[in-house]
Amino acid sequence: MMFNRRLQSSEADLWLDLYEKSTERSLQNRDAARTYLNSPNAVTYVTMLDNTPIGGTCVMRDPTRLAMLLSAVAIDREHRDRLTYSLVKSSLPFFRTVAIRDVDALVCKEGHPSLGFPYGIEQEPWIHDVLLRAGFKDEQELTYAQVDLDESRQRGVGLSLKPLSHLEPGRELVWEVGRKTGLANSATWTSLHFAQDLGKLYAVTSGEHIIMLTSMHLLGSKMIVGPVVHDSRNVPVESAAAAILG
Repeated sequence: MMFNRRLQSSEADLWLDLYEKSTERSLQNRDAARTYLNSPNAVTYVTMLDNTPIGGTCVMRDPTRLAMLLSAVAIDREHRDRLTYSLVKSSLPFFRTVAIRDVDALVCKEGHPSLGFPYGIEQEPWIHDVLLRAGFKDEQELTYAQVDLDESRQRGVGLSLKPLSHLEPGRELVWEVGRKTGLANSATWTSLHFAQDLGKLYAVTSGEHIIMLTSMHLLGSKMIVGPVVHDSRNVPVESAAAAILG
């Protein structure tokens, strides 16, 4: 017999063990992942087959946009072709409501690297066709980019980096940049809220004005910089990035 059930906060490790066993992605930080799964806006499900967990999903509510983000899907390889569709569908709202207007998902392209959960919330390439069958549609294609900082622009003159205890001071910047770029999605909002929960939310400021929002997570000898919200029309992206890199 197969059935789905919602997990309690005390069962986070059950879900994380399943994720590590059934995906090609690595679990970067178990403590941070627990924080993500135990967020009041996170909803986690597990699929059981004969009392054995074989799959699970994590969906994050985004009250700012009245939306949801499909942030993680894990299912045993032997069951992917047969059960992924029902696993995804059973995790999502059956119809649009006043509180939930849409559901976002990011899917990584074949061959592109991923940070792994919980810092990387994009889905593995194989799930793309399943999402289309489940009612999702392709919206925008995002690309990886690398910015080379030359000596003359690495100082971030007049800019400073400071931690934020709450997202509220930067909320208007996110809306403003989203309107200009068309990239106001739940992946951005939920990532910033997650950074707030971990105490890893940062702002780059020019005087009293916030011109960039991001998150910074130390992972061993590496630093992971989360999704960046920045209006390049006011300050060049190289200058703002230099403020983050020190």
